[in-house]
Amino acid sequence: MFRHSLLLLAGLAAGLSALPAMAHPGVPHVHDLASGLLHPLTGWDHLLAFVAIGMWSAQQSRSAAWTLPLLFLGCMAGSAMLPSLGMHLPGLEPGVAASVALLGLMIANGFRFASGLSAAIVAVFAVLHGYTHGVEVPADAMGAWFGAGFIAATMLLVAGGLLLGKLAEWRAAGRLVRVTGSMIAMSGVVLLSSAM
Repeated sequence: MFRHSLLLLAGLAAGLSALPAMAHPGVPHVHDLASGLLHPLTGWDHLLAFVAIGMWSAQQSRSAAWTLPLLFLGCMAGSAMLPSLGMHLPGLEPGVAASVALLGLMIANGFRFASGLSAAIVAVFAVLHGYTHGVEVPADAMGAWFGAGFIAATMLLVAGGLLLGKLAEWRAAGRLVRVTGSMIAMSGVVLLSSAM
């Protein structure tokens, strides 16, 4: 188990050093459905956050394990429209990075909150991620296709995290979940330091 954890940590460190820290390099990347499908896979901030939402949801009650991911997807899609309404949110990149770190901490420690607080946490994280992309997406047909692809890929990543969380529970691999949560939290701190 320890050897596997070290290998996973080494792979994560290599990945973080090889790829850009954020998935928002400041250049237009919104083209079509394929761009939307690939975008969540091009930055650690999205990849880790979306998988972590699924994993943390799996640690909650049975009903929350399904409602929290759906809430995340809905709030993220809705908040992507806020920039077109003229709303501005400051500190997006640090907020997105902080969401990764906090999700990792919550997974590592198995935090369970009352359903209302859990929903509020998930909604805030979803707004940060959704708004960040709403700023970049043009209000035309290409933007709509990009958004559809982005939501579909996000859904798959969240579902993958949920499945990982549930499989770990089924196989009584709680330690692996805690180690993974700790690594996500450390990655979030790295992302946060590069976003400041």
